[in-house]
Amino acid sequence: MSYYNTLIDKGNHSLLTPLLESLSIRSISMSWVDCGFQHIAENQQFLLLEDNVITSNGSLIFDLNSISELQLTTHHDQCCLTLRTLTLRIDQAICQIKLHTHQEANVESILNYLKKEPATEALDFQPASRPTCPCCTEREIRLRKSCHNHPLTRILHMAHELEQPLHIEALHQNTNCSTEVCIQQLEFDNGIAWINAPQPFYLDIASIHGIQLSYRVLDGSHYSSLSIYNSFAEAIYTINVKGKVIYSLWQDCLESRHPAL
Repeated sequence: MSYYNTLIDKGNHSLLTPLLESLSIRSISMSWVDCGFQHIAENQQFLLLEDNVITSNGSLIFDLNSISELQLTTHHDQCCLTLRTLTLRIDQAICQIKLHTHQEANVESILNYLKKEPATEALDFQPASRPTCPCCTEREIRLRKSCHNHPLTRILHMAHELEQPLHIEALHQNTNCSTEVCIQQLEFDNGIAWINAPQPFYLDIASIHGIQLSYRVLDGSHYSSLSIYNSFAEAIYTINVKGKVIYSLWQDCLESRHPAL
């Protein structure tokens, strides 16, 4: 297995445009410190709109100028490009792009851009932890031990039992992605909900500091919507279900407060 790493210098992001547009993408995965999605875009191309990089199906948007590091991993006929996006606070988003096999031209263009010899090991491409105050840290520890009674846990179990499609939007600085999932299997480990679906994802329930229930209109249709907030009062993702019927059931879950909240 070979690794090629580089930092993206400020002002050189425009050089990434032809590189990204040339990629033939097999699948894309996104991860943040509080949630992550796999296979959110399959068999897609990247489109460039001003300073934004957009998948052709519109499921992922990120700011081209926020890319801080790039790593190419090659192994036999497999090729993976990993991007780290930089925010004002922390390195927040990790975008992993699996390329279709037999893309010698694409791989060559990436290596030419990097102008690097193979590295001895991969970069540690993991979402950075958020700084938290002592009381928030203590609260998070409590939630990790008892997330099974958290309102969002009950809501996810309900969606699983009702075979209810969830439209999820991750809303982070410099990146935005959306996908629709129908939960096939639901597991919890140390405060994190792992959702098995055609587009698997995870949600860190212990990092949630607020949930707001509302109605939304998306593409002309009414949705019941949950906005999830972190300790900085930032909306980090929303969970939407078409129609208003589920609203009262969600409201009942939220009114039964978890003792650690």
